[in-house]
Amino acid sequence: NLAGAMEVVRQVDLLGVTELYHESLCLVHFRVQGALPPSCVCNADANRSAGGGTMRHEHRTHGGPRDFGLSALPQALLPTVDAVTRDDAQLYEAALRRVVRDIRSVETQAGARVLCRAAPRYSAPGGATGQA
Repeated sequence: NLAGAMEVVRQVDLLGVTELYHESLCLVHFRVQGALPPSCVCNADANRSAGGGTMRHEHRTHGGPRDFGLSALPQALLPTVDAVTRDDAQLYEAALRRVVRDIRSVETQAGARVLCRAAPRYSAPGGATGQA
């Protein structure tokens, strides 16, 4: 149920989202080590590695289509997708807000910028497609 899932988002010790994968790993590192590695700190040009070093992430696509998106779906199907994903969209938006808040808190504690670009925004009030 949505209320129970929202409570988990509020109460869980550590939360991450795919769109902020690198920054989510930086949260884990800060929580475990009490400090940020150089690869988590933005420099003055808003690029990674102000202190040198990089954090490597493996990316696997598992052979799925690279350009699959909403445009590949029939327009008549979008309201159904929204109906099925309405709670998912609300939960994801709450999770994203929580992760950004946690990143901002770590930035304050560490005295360093971790989120080098604008925080992603998500607003799909009707569901995942935002069409309803």
